[in-house]
Order: sequence, then C-alpha cells, then structure tokens
Amino acid sequence: DGGPAARAALRAAEKERVRTAPADASARVAAGAAERERTQAELRAASASAVDARVQELARKGRDGVPGLMEMARGDGDPRVRAQAVRALARIDDPAVDAFLAGLGARR
Repeated sequence: DGGPAARAALRAAEKERVRTAPADASARVAAGAAERERTQAELRAASASAVDARVQELARKGRDGVPGLMEMARGDGDPRVRAQAVRALARIDDPAVDAFLAGLGARR
C-alpha cells in the first residue's frame, strides 16, 4: 500500500495532472492546427506549381492548347488559376481566343 504519505503524494500528483491537463490539451490542439496549416500550405504550393506547369505546357502548344486553357479559365474554382489561364490565352493570337476573352470581359 505505501501508507498515508504515499497516498497523499498520489493524490497531489493526480490533482496536478488534472490541473495541467487543459493546458496540455490546448497545446496539443494548437500544435495540431499549426501542423495542419503547414501541410495545407505545402499542398497549395505543390498544387500551384503543378498548375503553373500545366498552364505553361498548354501555352507552349499555342492554338492546340487553347481548349485546355479555355476550360481552366472558365471552370476552375481557384481565381488565381483562372487568371493565369486568361493571361496565357491573351498571349495567343487567335480569333476564337479573342471572342472568348471578350466574353469574359478581359482585355489584351
């Protein structure tokens, strides 16, 4: 058993654990949130790099890349991707591109 002194020490240790548990839990939650944010930032950066590469690839194709760029400009959920696609389209001299950009309200 350990006697009254051992029991008192166990009770004191348990009280201390209970007292510090919320702070420990808050610290773990904050650390988890920070880790998630870092991971999301890394994914966004990787995704942005992939999008940049795809837009450049389509832009290098010239007129052959127009359908893909138009699709990105029209339907991507990220406004940065749409803007990138519109900029790439604006560098391509094609009447269909001119009409498409005019429909978006974009200017060369």
